[in-house]
Amino acid sequence: MNLLNDTFIKSHGLNARRIRLHQRRILQALRNEINTEISIKNACSVQDGSIIAWNIVAKILSTHTSDCLNWQQNHLVGCIPAAGAASRFFLELQHFVNAVRQQIEQNLELNPLSLQEQFAFLPSLVRHAGHPNVEYSSILVTYDFCCNLIENYSLKPKLIVPATLEGDTFLKLKIEEQINLISSLGTTLVVPNSMKKEIQQILYQLKPKEYEKWLVLEQDNKLSTVRFLRNGEPLLDENGKYSIVSAGHGELLHIFDNIADNFPQAHCLHIRNIDNIIGTTQQRKQELNIPTNLFYNLRKILEAIRKKIPCINFHSPTIQDKELSEMLLFISKIILPNEDFRGNTEINCKSMYNLFSKLFHWQPLAENMSNIEIWKLILENCERPLSVLGVVKKEKGDVGGGPVFAKVSDGNNIKLCMEMPHATPEDAKEFFSDTGKTAYFNPVLVFFELRTHTNSNTNTGKKVNFVQLFDERFWLLSKREYKGIPVCYHETVLYELIGNSATTNLVFVEVPRSLFKPHKSYLDCLEQNRESYGFNKNFEP
Repeated sequence: MNLLNDTFIKSHGLNARRIRLHQRRILQALRNEINTEISIKNACSVQDGSIIAWNIVAKILSTHTSDCLNWQQNHLVGCIPAAGAASRFFLELQHFVNAVRQQIEQNLELNPLSLQEQFAFLPSLVRHAGHPNVEYSSILVTYDFCCNLIENYSLKPKLIVPATLEGDTFLKLKIEEQINLISSLGTTLVVPNSMKKEIQQILYQLKPKEYEKWLVLEQDNKLSTVRFLRNGEPLLDENGKYSIVSAGHGELLHIFDNIADNFPQAHCLHIRNIDNIIGTTQQRKQELNIPTNLFYNLRKILEAIRKKIPCINFHSPTIQDKELSEMLLFISKIILPNEDFRGNTEINCKSMYNLFSKLFHWQPLAENMSNIEIWKLILENCERPLSVLGVVKKEKGDVGGGPVFAKVSDGNNIKLCMEMPHATPEDAKEFFSDTGKTAYFNPVLVFFELRTHTNSNTNTGKKVNFVQLFDERFWLLSKREYKGIPVCYHETVLYELIGNSATTNLVFVEVPRSLFKPHKSYLDCLEQNRESYGFNKNFEP
C-alpha cells in the first residue's frame, strides 16, 4: 500500500488529517466494510405535510404582518456558489464543432440539412450567432462562433460566460438580481482558486457602489481532496504529485464559517446557484419573498423557544405563554391546514414536541418519557440550525435527487435532501426516474441559519458549529475516470449536509417553477436576451 505522506500532502496546500480520513473511509467502502448507499423509505410530499404547499404558505403569509424586510436588509447574506468550471457547459457545441471539422478535413461539402438532422438545436444556434437561416455560409460562421466560445471559456468558470445576446455574463446578471430581487446585508461569491483578485476587479467595474457589500472567497485546495486508485492508493500524476480534485460542494461549510466571521450581524444565508437566472420582475420578487418570510417566521419561533424553555419549570408538563401559543398556532396552520387547531395559552410539552416533530421530522418520543426529558429534548432539538429548502415539482428531464424519507446507518429514519448517487440503483429507478415516486426536484434555493441565540441588544448571536454538520453518514464514494484511469475520491454534497433532519431543523417548501431557470448547457442560453430573462433591457452594468 502506497502510504500518504503528511509533508507531501501539506505541500499541495491540503489538510493532512482530512485526506487521511478520506483514504480510510474509501478503503473501508472498497472492502465492503461500510455501505455508502442510503436506503429510501418513501418520497416526501405535500399530501403528508413533509413538503409545505405553496398555496397554503402564500395564503397564510399574505395576512401575516412582519418586519421581514428590515431583517433581510440587516441580517441576511446572499451566497452564490460559482467555482464550477464551464467545461461540460459547451459539450453539445463541441460535438457540433467536431462534426463540422471532420467534414472539412475530409474535403466534404457541408450539408446544412444533414447537420440540422444531427443537431436539432442548430437553427437556434445559427440565429444566436447572428444569422436568420441555416445555410452553408452561416454554418461556417456559426462554427467559428462556437470555436471561439469553447476556446475562450471552456476552461474558465461559468460565472464569466456570456449568457445573453447582449453579451451579459452570468456574473453580471446575478449581480443585477442580487441587488434588485432581495434586499440583504451583503453577498458572498465563491469563486475558483486564484481568481479572487480578477473577480473583485470585475465586481468593482460593474457595481462600484455595491462593491463593499460583496465578499469574494476562493474554493481553494484547502477544500479539496486527492484522487485514489480503485485499490485505495493515492494517484500520482506524471510529475509524481498527488492528483487534486474538489471534495464537493459540502466543503462550502468551511466557507460558511468565514462568511459568519466577515458578517457578524448575519443570521442567515440565502443560497442560489450562479446559473439559476430568473430576472428581476416584481412577480419574481413577490414569489421569492414567500420562502424568505417563511424562514424568518420559523426562525423567530425557534429563537423564542431557545430563550424561554431554559427558564421554565421542567417538572411541569405545561407552561402558560401567550406568545408561544400564537407561534404554535402559526406552525399548525402551515402543516395541518385542514385541522381546527386553536391557540391555547397552556402548552403541553408532549403535544408541542409532536407538532415540531411533524414540521422538522424529529425522532418519535420514547415510551414513558418524563416531562423533564421531553422539555430537555425539545430544547436540544431546537439548538439545531434551521434550514428551509425550496423545491419545485419535477418535470420530464429533471435528473437528480429529491426530498425523501431515508434510513441511515444508525437505524433512524430521517427526512433528507438526497443526491441520486447515494441511492441504490433500485431506489434511484423507483424514486428518481422520470416516472419515479418523487414528485419534487432537488432544491433551487436555500435559506440556512448562520447564528442562533441572537442577542436583542447587539443583534449578534452564537455561530453555528459547521464542523458538526460534516456527518459521516453523508459522504459519497465518487467513482470516475481521470485521463482514462479508473479513480475514486471522497465527496460531500452541501444540500445533504444542511438538508437532513438528523442534524438540522429541516423544512421543504414548494416554490413555483418560475424561480428555477438553470443553465446546465450553453443551449439554455440560445436566443436569450435581457427581456426574455426578465430584466430591464436597458439596465446599466
